[in-house]
Amino acid sequence: MAIDASGVMVESPKGLPDPLSYGSSVALELPPEVLRDMPSPTPNLHDVPEELLHITKLRQLGVELTTTCNLACVYCHFAPLTRRGKDAEQGMVENLIDFVKQFPVDYVTLSGDAEITMYKGWDEVARRMLAAGIELRTISNFSKGLFSEAEIDVFSQFREILISLDTCDAALLKKIRYRADLRTITTNMQLVRTRAIQMGRKMPHFVCNVVTHDINIGLADQTAAFALACGFAQLNFVRFVELEEVSGGKNDLRDNPNAQQVRRIRELPITEAAKAVRALQRAVDLCKGKIALHIQPGVVDEINLILNPAAADAKPIDTVAPGRIRTKQCLMPWDFFYVLWNGDVPPCCIVKDTMIGNVATKPLVDVINGDGIKEYRAGLLTGNLKPECQTCTYVPDTDTQTLTAHVRNYLSAYGKGAVAA
Repeated sequence: MAIDASGVMVESPKGLPDPLSYGSSVALELPPEVLRDMPSPTPNLHDVPEELLHITKLRQLGVELTTTCNLACVYCHFAPLTRRGKDAEQGMVENLIDFVKQFPVDYVTLSGDAEITMYKGWDEVARRMLAAGIELRTISNFSKGLFSEAEIDVFSQFREILISLDTCDAALLKKIRYRADLRTITTNMQLVRTRAIQMGRKMPHFVCNVVTHDINIGLADQTAAFALACGFAQLNFVRFVELEEVSGGKNDLRDNPNAQQVRRIRELPITEAAKAVRALQRAVDLCKGKIALHIQPGVVDEINLILNPAAADAKPIDTVAPGRIRTKQCLMPWDFFYVLWNGDVPPCCIVKDTMIGNVATKPLVDVINGDGIKEYRAGLLTGNLKPECQTCTYVPDTDTQTLTAHVRNYLSAYGKGAVAA
C-alpha cells in the first residue's frame, strides 16, 4: 500500500504560495513546442539580455519586523537566544512603507522566523500598508494572548492569514509548540472572522499549517475535521525538517522534561505508517469539495519509503534532458524579496547568511535590481549557479531553456508587458 501524491494534492485557487513550498508553486506551464523551439542560453553571464535581469513589479515582499517569539517549538532551530530579541528600527520600517507606496507590489507578507505580533506597533505598520492599497499576508501562531480591538480590526483586513497549528489536541499542542494555547488561537481567529463579517469585509483566507511528524501524522483526519469546524479555507500538511538538516540548527528545548520530542515520519514503524495512510486518506475525503488541501510531496515520499523500502534504492529520474544545461526551477530572484529586521536583504528566503544589500544604506528599489541579485538571476539563466543555489533542495532541477521561458512568461505577466515573450 502506498500513497499516490497526485491523489492528495488539491491546490487552492485563492491561497498564496508559501516561500518554503515554493518549488511546487511557480511552475508555469508552456506548450512543448514553445520550449522545443527556443534556443538554449549560453552560460556566459554577459550574454544574458538585460530585459531578463530587470524587474518592474514585485509579486511578494516579505518583511521581518522582529526576531522575538512567544512560543518555543521543539523542532525550531531558532529557539535558543542566538537570534531572538531583535526589532526593526522605525527608520527601516518607514523606508519599506515608502517603497510599497512607490513600487508595484502584489502583496506583502509580514512574517519571519518569529511571531509578528510581538513587534510593538505591528498593527499600525500593517494599517499604513493597507492604507497604501497593499494586500497583506502573515504567518502567525495566533497565541500571544487575546488580540486587542485594534489588532483584530487590522487582521480582518488581511488577504491571507496562515496559522501554525500542529494538532487540535490541546495538551499535545502545548508539549510540541511550547506555550501555545488552543483556546487562544481559536478565539482570536473567530474574533477576526467576526470583525470581517461585521464590517462587510472580504473574509481573510485562513490557512491551517501543520508541520507533520511521527506524533501527529496519524491524527491527520482529526486535524482536517477541526480545520473544517473552525472555518479554515485551506489546510497544509508540510514536512518536518530535522534540526540536524538545518545549517547551524540547535534546539536546547529537547532537554525540557515537559516537551514532547518528535521525529521525522520516516522513522514510524510500518504499522503506524499504514495508519497514517488511512488518516491522510480520510483527511482528503473530509476536505474534498469543502476546503483546499495541500500535502507537501515530502510528506508523501517519507510514508511511501516506509511502505516500500525498495523505492529508496531506485535511481531517481533525471528531469533534465541530455544536452541541456542544468539549473534550478526558481523564480525567487525575480518575484520575491525578504527584508530582515536589521535591513539586510538575502537573495531568497532560504539563504540567510549571504546578503545582496541593506535598505538602511541603499533604497530597496535599487537592491532588487542591483548587481548582487542580477548575479543570481544570470546564474540561474545560464546554469552558472551561485554555490548556495547549487546545493538548494527546496526547488527541483530543470534546464536553462525551460527556466528562461518561464522567466519570460512571468515577466510578461507581472511586468505589464515589459518583456516580450
